Amino acid sequence: MRLNEGIAVAMLAMILLLCIIAACNSKQERNETKEVSTEEVVISDSGIVNFEYGNCADSAGYCARFFLDYSELQSLDSELRGVIGNSIISKIAATYIDSCMAENLALFAECQGREFSAAYEEFVGTFPDVRQRWFDSTGISIVFESDKLISIQSYRFSYTGGAHPNTWTYFFNFNRGTLSQFTLSDLIAPDCGERFRAEAERNFRSTVGIGPDEPLDGAGLWFPDGLFDVPDNFILTDSTITFLYNPYEVAPYSSGSISFSMNKATLGSCIKF
Repeated sequence: MRLNEGIAVAMLAMILLLCIIAACNSKQERNETKEVSTEEVVISDSGIVNFEYGNCADSAGYCARFFLDYSELQSLDSELRGVIGNSIISKIAATYIDSCMAENLALFAECQGREFSAAYEEFVGTFPDVRQRWFDSTGISIVFESDKLISIQSYRFSYTGGAHPNTWTYFFNFNRGTLSQFTLSDLIAPDCGERFRAEAERNFRSTVGIGPDEPLDGAGLWFPDGLFDVPDNFILTDSTITFLYNPYEVAPYSSGSISFSMNKATLGSCIKF
């Protein structure tokens, strides 16, 4: 009889303990939900947009942070700043979660930040036990400027799960007089196309360490039909042209971004600007 009473008492104690654990877990889940639902938004007139969702100060907590800094453009006159901003938006929008097309960088960044936070909130709701932290950071900077030319770089680093983060670097070059963006065809004289391509390939091969007669596909590069192609992603200074391939464009992710430069003086009259 006493044995049965002891078992009953033990079972009652176990049930009580399970109830306490369940209550604690429920309280913890409520706290975590509260923690995840917090959002801090900073939109500065100086050209910085920052969204922080969750508790990024806790290394083990839920966290999504979106950051876009275009503060260096704020010193430019409004017309030039608007032209540059629209060109950047048109180029980089497709690489984001949602193509938030907007009339200026401030609205674009705010839209992207909210979409980023919403996507993370949906992820946490679907996979509450996965403490994955998301980050998306873009910096837009002036690389070179003169009376005639202004050259801009946009660099983005993003991680939203997967084996590794992703990066994108894009260049933009503008004629300050006409406010037009330079394309490669704007720079090269009409009768210099083949000479320019050959010089570009020579510089590319030298930079990546490929011999002049070595097949490009044999070196692990992904040019169509193994034929070198000059990228339209380039940046100008007074003396150089630098070209860049982003990861996966002509080589695996492990190769990173691949860039090479050409001296404008060696091209002579083939360069129009």
